[in-house]
Amino acid sequence: MTRNRLVLAGLMASTMSTYPPQIVIGVLLVEISNSLNIPLGLAGQLRTVISITALIGSFLVSIVSRRYSYRKLLITGLLIITISSTLSAFSPNFLTLLVVTILTGTGVALTVPMTTTLVGEYYQGNERGRAMSLLGVGGGVAFLLGGTIASVLSNIGGWRLAFLGFAGLVSLIGLILTILFLPESHVRGGQEGFVDTLRSISKNSSVARSLVGALLASIAVQGLYLYCFSYLKEVYQTGTVVTGLIYSGTSVFFISGSYIASVVIERTGSKNITLLGMLGLAATTFAYHFAPSLSLSIGFILVGNLLEALRYNGNNALSLEFSGDESGAVMGLHSAFTQLGYSIGAGLGGVILLYGDWGLLGILLPIMGVFGAYIVYNINKGP
Repeated sequence: MTRNRLVLAGLMASTMSTYPPQIVIGVLLVEISNSLNIPLGLAGQLRTVISITALIGSFLVSIVSRRYSYRKLLITGLLIITISSTLSAFSPNFLTLLVVTILTGTGVALTVPMTTTLVGEYYQGNERGRAMSLLGVGGGVAFLLGGTIASVLSNIGGWRLAFLGFAGLVSLIGLILTILFLPESHVRGGQEGFVDTLRSISKNSSVARSLVGALLASIAVQGLYLYCFSYLKEVYQTGTVVTGLIYSGTSVFFISGSYIASVVIERTGSKNITLLGMLGLAATTFAYHFAPSLSLSIGFILVGNLLEALRYNGNNALSLEFSGDESGAVMGLHSAFTQLGYSIGAGLGGVILLYGDWGLLGILLPIMGVFGAYIVYNINKGP
């Protein structure tokens, strides 16, 4: 039992290590821009670079995971994040920081899918879904506390100290715990290329449907993750303090949803909890756009984040459940499809607002979640 807890601690630390670099950039973007004497819009591309690199890298991970052990790939990813976070703190100019940020995205691309893959390696049956959901708790805690920690360190020593003392330190702790507590994993072998890997996985209809479901749900959830705060500011004129409190509330509800998932997933099954989450996030995204008051709108947003936690953790467990011997490749693709969905959702939402209004966004993005639920519902219903 103690060993299992130590393994879980290592996996949770690994998960939490992927968030601090992105949090520092998001929270301290203005400070970075002013310090390096660059336009704010240009500095904002750092987040884009991480997302694009993580997206491309996740596809490539589906290949290399067949040739190297999952644990070694995870250690490599954490080492890259630790080094890149440290180098970010000492970057003399924007170009250097941009190159280092590409390294960060590469580390994230390795760390995220290998962490979830190792859950399948170390845990079986009901324990697997519970462990997967507890990783979601760790990620939620990182987001809940990360903004405050980054801001405090920035007030003491600027954005560079935030990179070094927060992003660098957290990833170093994750690296140490991984080396100490995670048992070695087996190498699956194989020299297949990317196309061959995709062809092999596509023959598994359950995995393919889970991946497409994750893609569509990730598009839909941008209505909760990205656009809800702009909606509240524009429609209800919420101030910065109120918006910040709502942001903290969404993290608390996501953590709560992840914990609930860890308790109930072994009873309901990963497919059922994924379906509940997908339909729930679609319904609450629609509802907050058409709620008659600010309090109801906020309530739907908070509940939506709880339901999205069920969907996110259940969907991860679902892909892993049907992956078989291709778990590394499947979870690499799962991470890539999720990142791709976030990017499409952000872009689609922007286009909708450019040519339409908030009401149209509140209809079209949730429809993607409903389509995703339909696809997941048909898992195990045919080839």
